[in-house]
Amino acid sequence: MNYKEVIVGDIMYRVDIWVEKKVIVDVKSVEVIPPVYKKQVLTYPPTG
Repeated sequence: MNYKEVIVGDIMYRVDIWVEKKVIVDVKSVEVIPPVYKKQVLTYPPTG
């Protein structure tokens, strides 16, 4: 897959979500949220 003339999906990159062949979404997750980020995470909208 190419995105803005960059080959995505080879050894260097892995696409998490590709929306309508226009937007690449990079999904990140952790098992435990460090206390320093807890207030920031509480401002995010609920996801389910």
